[in-house]
Amino acid sequence: MKILMTNYMETTYPGGISKVIKETCEGLSKNGHDVMVLQPNPYNLPPEESYEGFNIIRVKPVLKEVYGFNVNAYLCIKRILNNFPADVIHIHGYQTLFSLLVSRAIKSYDKDIPLIFSPHTDIYRTTLAGKYFWPIYNYFGKSNFSDSDYIISPSHFEAQFIAKNYQIDEDNISIIPHGVNLIDPKKIVQKNGK
Repeated sequence: MKILMTNYMETTYPGGISKVIKETCEGLSKNGHDVMVLQPNPYNLPPEESYEGFNIIRVKPVLKEVYGFNVNAYLCIKRILNNFPADVIHIHGYQTLFSLLVSRAIKSYDKDIPLIFSPHTDIYRTTLAGKYFWPIYNYFGKSNFSDSDYIISPSHFEAQFIAKNYQIDEDNISIIPHGVNLIDPKKIVQKNGK
């Protein structure tokens, strides 16, 4: 299966969302899937890179990025999907215009590609800009939820927050906790003879 993921940060750098995306891509690649990550390139790294069994495409912004606003990501989706006909696309991150632009580009290019959305929501706005501009962003950003075929949340807490604040039926949200160990503990016990 061909899987396109998006990250609004640098996938190879440490951090919560980047770690989730990196480890998910590594696991999918080890299981035989062809995985690519589309992300911005704020650190002027190589535009394309093979990393830990999957590929990364970095898109340079036309202007210096503002809250993830990257018109080049929107403009290059058609080219990327022509060269990498994804069976499924998984968008990560709600609190960035990068995800919103990519989601809109994908749906304008091909409405039939299954779209998974992992919002990784931030619940509280503590900055002045966050406090006053968040309602404006939410007005546009909520289309990430309506564009998506599936929504993944790492916790019941986040799933309930999404359901309440974005009018999403909780039954349409799959909960997949971060840090799931794929090793069956019973096999470890049997292997060690205990």
